[in-house]
Amino acid sequence: MSLLGWLLLAALGVWLLWWSRRAFGLLKAGKREAGQAASAAAPAAATKRPSSLQHHLAAAAPEVGPRDVEFRAQGERGMGGPVYGDLLCADGIYLPHVWEDHFHTSFDGRWIRTSSHAGQVARLVDRKTRRCWLLSHDEAAVVTAEYGRLPRWNLAEGAAAEDGQNALSDEDFDSWLGEHVSNSAQELVAALDLWIPPDCMPDASRMLPPTLPQPPRDAAVKLSLQRHLPPSLRTLRHPMQALEAPVWQLYFDDAAQPWGVPHQPCIQWRGDGQALALMGMLLSEGEDGREQLAVWSQTYGWQHWSGNMPEDRKPWSLMVDMPEPQDPDAPAAPAALEWDGEVLVQRMLIDTPELERLHDGRSLSCTVSDIENAVAHTRDGRVLLRPQPRTPLFWRRELKHPERWRAHSVPVAGTALEWTLTEAAADVHGATAGYQLQWAGQKFPNTWELEHVVVRGRWAVLLPSGAVPRHGGVRYVQIWDGEQLQRVDLPGAVVRLRPTPSDARHGARVQALVLVGCVPDKLVEACTGTWRWPVQEASPGPLGQIDNSAVYEWRDIAQDEHGFWRLQPRWRETHQVQHPCADGDYVWRFAPGGDELWWWGGIHQGANNYWSPEEPRIQGVSVTSGGAVLCGTGPCAVPQPEGKGWAVLELAARSNDDAHHWLLHWLRPDAREVRTLELRAGMPLLLGWDASGLHWRDGDRPRTQVAEGEAAAATRHTVAGNAWDQAKVERLTEGARGLWMRKQDQRYTQVLLQRDDWPWENSH
Repeated sequence: MSLLGWLLLAALGVWLLWWSRRAFGLLKAGKREAGQAASAAAPAAATKRPSSLQHHLAAAAPEVGPRDVEFRAQGERGMGGPVYGDLLCADGIYLPHVWEDHFHTSFDGRWIRTSSHAGQVARLVDRKTRRCWLLSHDEAAVVTAEYGRLPRWNLAEGAAAEDGQNALSDEDFDSWLGEHVSNSAQELVAALDLWIPPDCMPDASRMLPPTLPQPPRDAAVKLSLQRHLPPSLRTLRHPMQALEAPVWQLYFDDAAQPWGVPHQPCIQWRGDGQALALMGMLLSEGEDGREQLAVWSQTYGWQHWSGNMPEDRKPWSLMVDMPEPQDPDAPAAPAALEWDGEVLVQRMLIDTPELERLHDGRSLSCTVSDIENAVAHTRDGRVLLRPQPRTPLFWRRELKHPERWRAHSVPVAGTALEWTLTEAAADVHGATAGYQLQWAGQKFPNTWELEHVVVRGRWAVLLPSGAVPRHGGVRYVQIWDGEQLQRVDLPGAVVRLRPTPSDARHGARVQALVLVGCVPDKLVEACTGTWRWPVQEASPGPLGQIDNSAVYEWRDIAQDEHGFWRLQPRWRETHQVQHPCADGDYVWRFAPGGDELWWWGGIHQGANNYWSPEEPRIQGVSVTSGGAVLCGTGPCAVPQPEGKGWAVLELAARSNDDAHHWLLHWLRPDAREVRTLELRAGMPLLLGWDASGLHWRDGDRPRTQVAEGEAAAATRHTVAGNAWDQAKVERLTEGARGLWMRKQDQRYTQVLLQRDDWPWENSH
């Protein structure tokens, strides 16, 4: 036979083999579909259901093919590592918390195995029988090794799989699991149209209806609650929320109402029983519904306020002050809702503005969580933190005039201030609504912003309405003491106010956030101090550019010994050696030779709101009263005993395995130079300078650097006077307005000269 004949014969054989395998596959698929339809309903009838949800549960049989498993991401991609989400199968089997790339399905989709990534429990789920097993780390590895032999949806016992491996039968695999997995099988729990592992279901106590407040004797209606569940959980983005945070529908005399309340409802009856107020959700809004104030009265029916405040476009907000569950023996917390005759009083909290822990910064945010703020400093300059006070506000809701926005403060000099909305906020970024303000019947001129701070019940710090901060704003605040208004001017437009912790050793004070300029985003590094930033003027032109960000800073306003409120400098006076972790700016007075040092700026190693008080501050500026400047230094400084300058520290580089790299500078204004030595230490603490040299110790040496039996804190070092002869020397050159600086620091001259709180009368 010729070569062509052999080729034709081989092609015919291949064609016949392909058709035979295709016919076998079609026949097998038909049997599989038939088997699925026949066996799917059996497990549904045997599955146990929570008794309190029996009238809601659906025991529908699987209606899907083997591969319908969807991972729905909930985390943010692109942040490194896997994201978390949930698994929703088309037959309703649902796993609420699964990490992407950390779950596996069998080739036919019947089995799902999740790993123990990020502390989650590893599971093996059988979709056919609606069972699951909890696996240890070792058990999960053993199951993975046998994954190719797991039983198929429908496969005759002992038959070979298409991949050539012998699949186990259901009975054999159950026996294998009994030998290799310690936990017994758990049946998935039916919840509406989902099947969920029983250990993922919320506590049964949440299925019990909450306790309603005792109604007045003459209540107009009888209240009751019934559990509200959506028609389907499969269609929700967060199905577990309907189970973990149940909503209870309100009923009046067995008539359903449009409102639902959470498991700990906030409901207040009016004294006459003819009206009630609650914080609830409109059930018609579904999963996206949010809690809002609703009031029912016999006269006006249902009324509700969808927002917590009128529309404002400044960075601030109000939140409902909902009391947290407390110890039964603790004093009762103030109620979020109270009735004052015919008026409903709603207790609110003003949120707290936060700025990155820079001397000034760009990243402005607001929080409703508890934070800490500085109340004072220790002798070496480290900060003492106390809980940040919060400012309450009280909306007064008049049912006869629901469109009216009227608020009261806490008492100021015995009487509350009263705000009444008169002007809506303009459609401009940063604009706020205008309010008429009065106290004890005395009306204040012009209009005012709603944001305020009450200090010790004696003073109210108020914000007048005006142009938005980006267009110039209002550069002052008013202090009301019950008799007169006192004006305090500020160096920039006032953006926000916030209270500060009270301390018996200090007078009354408050903080104002002011807009001081803007900076091009491309020229800013988040890990550097603000003295590096080329700050531009805070005018509408630069602030309106997309690539420019506003620059803010906190300024303290405090009462002096004569009772007058004044703007405080950003520094404090000291005559102590400052710790490398010292907080705030300072001026060292009374140095030998009459020289003085001003240190300002700088950031902590953790440059955000969650910095540690043990983190050193870096990248600050040291300025002597004679005009010598050294940029990039930390707050630790010691004067030379003969008045010949200052020893200051700079953190050059951090090390994870060894001591950090520090630079020890001797700033010598008299010689117009800077001498620099290198140090290796965890946290060098300068102790003092005498005739024998400069003394320091390492306050935080790594364990690998501490010899056995040696106490790191007791190790003392001395930099002898002749060591400076070998130091690197840099010359200071005279710049603008008498400043003496290194060549590399001269580009920051304009930033230094813009400071408005120089500590010397003959400021530069």
